[in-house]
Amino acid sequence: MTEPDRSLAKSRDAIEARAADFLQRRYLMRWTAGDQAELDDWLDEDTAHRVAFLRLEAGAASVARLSDLGPPWFNRMLERWRLRLQAPFLAAAGFAGIVAAAYVASPYLLMPADRAFTTDVGGRAVIKFGDRSEVELNTDTAVRYRMTTAERTVWLDRGEAWFHVAHDAAHPFTVIAGNRRITDLGTEFLVRRGSKNLEVALLKGRAAVSAEGAQTAMLAPGDELFATPFATALTHKSQQELADETAWRKGFLLFHRTKLVDAIGEVNRYSKAKLVIRDPVVANMTIGGAFETDSLAGFLEAMQSVLKLNVAYSGTDIVLSRAPNEQKHTRTEKETHSR
Repeated sequence: MTEPDRSLAKSRDAIEARAADFLQRRYLMRWTAGDQAELDDWLDEDTAHRVAFLRLEAGAASVARLSDLGPPWFNRMLERWRLRLQAPFLAAAGFAGIVAAAYVASPYLLMPADRAFTTDVGGRAVIKFGDRSEVELNTDTAVRYRMTTAERTVWLDRGEAWFHVAHDAAHPFTVIAGNRRITDLGTEFLVRRGSKNLEVALLKGRAAVSAEGAQTAMLAPGDELFATPFATALTHKSQQELADETAWRKGFLLFHRTKLVDAIGEVNRYSKAKLVIRDPVVANMTIGGAFETDSLAGFLEAMQSVLKLNVAYSGTDIVLSRAPNEQKHTRTEKETHSR
């Protein structure tokens, strides 16, 4: 082998070792958004990086499919022992070699676990995938995802997320929220999952929303689907309305003559301290403006200076009420009207 050939082989080995390291970390360790960003940067550096990674990932996916043939007791045993089978063994044998040997020797390998990511109350995070798709998570949101050469699936377990999907007709991008399935058709969309309700708003492209026993809804830009366990409604919103709904991505909540009780419902999503209204008159007041999602103090200041409300602290609750003089004024108006 000539010197140039040796250098080329050494470079190729180094690339495959780096790709194997990424796969080892993603399949067997806790994979974070920072890890994903590091992988994305490395894949963008050179086509050879992407080719090596996809080739090794395809081998790992094949082994994962074979694991379905294993008996449940075997997979449970591997789950208990996974920590003992991790880094030292892989480092000694080489991840690529293990994949190749296991493919031939045994169908009973542990399927790679789905990745999971959560945000705290008031938190926000972005997950970037190797196919250039992105998911931005809003406050108190939990997702799981499985990204392989054969499958692109995200489960939204709770909360709200914005999706920017790199379209690939051969490998659909699917978001599962409860019993609803959103399938990308070249898309940018928003999904919000509550305890009983689901909202899907399409900003760009097309998307299909389906559920077992229900007709598939095809969404066009501006369409918003609202689903409960018993009914589904489809409405259309302007680009400005959709932009307002995604203002949280820039750290803001936007209100336009919004009932205070509804505005507080949104503000409470970003704070562990909860605002409470016990007066129906206060609940029906309206408010407008832009408020920072991480500044509860700014919102309370507006309540006091603009709406002239009283702010009182009760444990972890913050109670909004009319000031005593305002209550007296309201009673006087009612008495005068009754005469």
